[in-house]
Amino acid sequence: MYFTHTAAIVLRQFYLIRGSLSRALPLFVWAGIEIVLWGFITKYLTTVTSSGFNFVPSLLGAVLLWDFLIRVMQGVTMTGLLWGACLAVLYILLACWFFTRVYRYAVRTGLIARYSAETLS
Repeated sequence: MYFTHTAAIVLRQFYLIRGSLSRALPLFVWAGIEIVLWGFITKYLTTVTSSGFNFVPSLLGAVLLWDFLIRVMQGVTMTGLLWGACLAVLYILLACWFFTRVYRYAVRTGLIARYSAETLS
C-alpha cells in the first residue's frame, strides 16, 4: 500500500472524528476505562500470584492482543457488510434495468400486447 493511500485514510478518519463529538468521545472513554480496569486487575494479580512465574505480563499481553484482533475483525466485518449491501443494491438496480428493457422491447415488437382497462371490459 502506498503512503498516500494510508495518509488519505488517516486524514479521512481525522475529519470524521473532528466533525462529531459522539465519534471522538468513545475512543477516549473506553480507552480510559480499560486502562483503569487493567490497572486494578494487575494490582490484584500481582498480590495473588506466586513470585516464581510472572503471570501478569503474559496475561496482559494476551488480552491486549485479543482486544486488538477483535477490533480489527469488527472493522473488517463492518466494511464487508457495507460492501455487501452496496453490491446487493447494485445487483437489484441492474436487474430492474434489464427487465425494464426486456419488457419495453417485448411491447415494442408485439411479443407482449399492452392492454388498457377499457379493452378488457
